[in-house]
Amino acid sequence: MRYLKNGFFLIGLFLVLSFPRPAGASWQKSAEVGKLAPDFTLSSIDNGKVRLKDYCGPNKEGRKKAVVLIFFAEWCKVCHDKELPYLKSLFLQDGVKDKLQVLAIAIDQEIKPDKYRSMDLPFPVLLDRYRLLAARYGFNSVLPLTILIYPNGRVANIWEGYKDETAEELKAGINKLLADFN
Repeated sequence: MRYLKNGFFLIGLFLVLSFPRPAGASWQKSAEVGKLAPDFTLSSIDNGKVRLKDYCGPNKEGRKKAVVLIFFAEWCKVCHDKELPYLKSLFLQDGVKDKLQVLAIAIDQEIKPDKYRSMDLPFPVLLDRYRLLAARYGFNSVLPLTILIYPNGRVANIWEGYKDETAEELKAGINKLLADFN
């Protein structure tokens, strides 16, 4: 009986390890501070396509921008009450849009585009229903997940969750990036 159990375990392990992963999936996170941010293309709530390379990275032609990715969900109260409003107010300041792009990435499985439109965000809301991109960026159930990316495409910092100190660090990091443009 013991050999039978061990045999089933080994067969199961073999199947898990040899099963093909969906495109874009990864067994471990691939976003690390100082490394190139994983490129992606996602649909927006307005049915457009947005690609990270359109804003930053070594292959971006023309003027590059710093990028803030924020992974959020409808059920994340702090995302809606603190992080997204802060990023919205920052993005609407004079001259910021030329230097910074915010990409809000909804990880809800049931997407409600009208709800997101009613938030009146001045930046794209992208859809990651199956959390494949979130996994590549290190999502492990703590929201918001906020990633600051330099114009050269390298990850400057990653924040999980929200604390007042995190907001101050994000603000300082963004201000430093924006100052470097001048």
